[in-house]
Amino acid sequence: MIKKSIQLATISTSHFSPWLPYAAGCLISYCNRDPVIASQYEFSEPIFEYRKLSEYTEQLSEADYLGLTCYVWNQIYNDKLAAMYKRHRPDGIVIYGGPNIPEEEDVANAFIAARPYLDVMFVGPGERNFAAWLKGEGDEGTVTREKYNVSNMRAYQIKGDDLPTPYTDLLFDDIFKRSGMLKVPFETNRGCPYSCAFCDWGGQSRSKLSVFDEDIVLRQLDYIYKQRNVSELELLDANFGVLPRDVSLVEYMIELQELHDNKIKLGYAGLAKNGSKHLPRILDLFSKSMNLDQRNQKLSFQSHTPLVLDNIDRSNIDNSKLLLLLDECKRTSVVTTSELIIGMPGETADTWLDSIATNHNYGINYIRTYIFNYVPNTSLYSAEYRKKFAIKSKKLRFPYTFGGLSYKFLHNNPGHTSTDFSDYEEFEITTEMYSWDIDELVKMSDYHWWYHNMWNGGVLRPVVTDVKSEVLMFYKYIDQMPFMKSLVEKNRSIVRRLYSADEPEEITDLETYLYYTKCMRSDEVYKIWANQDKFIADMSLIYDKADLEECATHFIEDFSLRLYGTDANILKNKDGFLQRNEYNAHN
Repeated sequence: MIKKSIQLATISTSHFSPWLPYAAGCLISYCNRDPVIASQYEFSEPIFEYRKLSEYTEQLSEADYLGLTCYVWNQIYNDKLAAMYKRHRPDGIVIYGGPNIPEEEDVANAFIAARPYLDVMFVGPGERNFAAWLKGEGDEGTVTREKYNVSNMRAYQIKGDDLPTPYTDLLFDDIFKRSGMLKVPFETNRGCPYSCAFCDWGGQSRSKLSVFDEDIVLRQLDYIYKQRNVSELELLDANFGVLPRDVSLVEYMIELQELHDNKIKLGYAGLAKNGSKHLPRILDLFSKSMNLDQRNQKLSFQSHTPLVLDNIDRSNIDNSKLLLLLDECKRTSVVTTSELIIGMPGETADTWLDSIATNHNYGINYIRTYIFNYVPNTSLYSAEYRKKFAIKSKKLRFPYTFGGLSYKFLHNNPGHTSTDFSDYEEFEITTEMYSWDIDELVKMSDYHWWYHNMWNGGVLRPVVTDVKSEVLMFYKYIDQMPFMKSLVEKNRSIVRRLYSADEPEEITDLETYLYYTKCMRSDEVYKIWANQDKFIADMSLIYDKADLEECATHFIEDFSLRLYGTDANILKNKDGFLQRNEYNAHN
């Protein structure tokens, strides 16, 4: 019997270290355990690299099935790849799965109708349903042009001892051997007990937590730490630290990095949302013994406005429990970053400034602001939610050619643009809702701009005493400060370019792209550093000139690219200054 060939692909659009095709590997690992599938189908090595479509033509033409993992950032590329495959193999079967496949019936039917090359797509967790479909045992969890067959999505989730094992199955051996540095996804549990309106982790299909067998988890870690070309190990768990065993898992990773002399950088998608008695110990281990991608402890408040938290279904996560974690971070001198999302339903400029001030008054060291994006399979994405909060939105398109460019490139090539949209990423953002319009959002971005630069960036950190009153004073006098106004107006123009319904959907300038993808910052800190006399002259309307000159003595003396981007900081000794001033000032 000739086996049918299946080519799966989880394609990374990163222009830096590519991600291993973990989702495709999980499907292969799960399916290969079944003797029926193993006797009838043969899986090729999964594809994971972003290349020109023509480079995949021959490889795909040999496959009877093409299965693509769809994310918001690779959907356009996947569509082009699938269409190309269908032209060369009209008898081939195109399969979609992944987080970008809509669960809602009307949206799912429209999604597949718009793609004539697509034969079937799987909704929600895919291992069980994909295996059953291959064996001809049903089509639960699938959408075709003829049928929407999605019902109890909680039942699609795999159990603890069903965790696929692509690493110890050696599915990625050849990829590791021939590749450069790779980012490696990893999970110890799957699902999230919360259902925040903006996030696709929870919801109907993922709200039940599946805890994977610890022996299986440990064996996967053993394999990963033996590899010498892992640029980052990314924990995919939504709430790592919620379980007692998570402490021992971190301790085991530390043992492995010592055993193999392989201190892999560790990233994590999310820590326990409602606080956990295990997190302090985990954070202590992270800070003392591991190479973290993010040195700061994230506290995901999103907002401190009760109405907003209720509107985004976040009221079941108690912000006060995060304050207990904050107290532990202060005790152990762990630097903290609060995550906020700008422009959520119910937010206004006044409430947004109150949230910023509340964070600051809690003694949180930094605030990182995120744009309110639309993600499929969230409450926010539904027509009902949009109607309830009078939400209007637009799609943004960014050329793939921007993906490999950094602030260093922008510094050396100011004003860089690209009109090459042969391949592009597409995202959806809000342009208006019941609690704000574009002018109100610009005001919110003004407040973010002040805090991101004056405090996060260190520009005024030595002299800030009352965030809210100082922000309001700054904008009261902004028309009398020509240099500072030029920086503010630049920020405002970028915000309007992104959010205004009247602006084009195609973003052609690199600066706006970096602003969107790097947490709402441009080159303001660099401009202040390069124009200190103008900065001091303007800000003397609000602060004592001698105090401003004292601030400037803490500025770095030579140019550094750290003056750009998300974590731009103007101070000579960022960490030392942080310890002397922030903790002492707040406690």
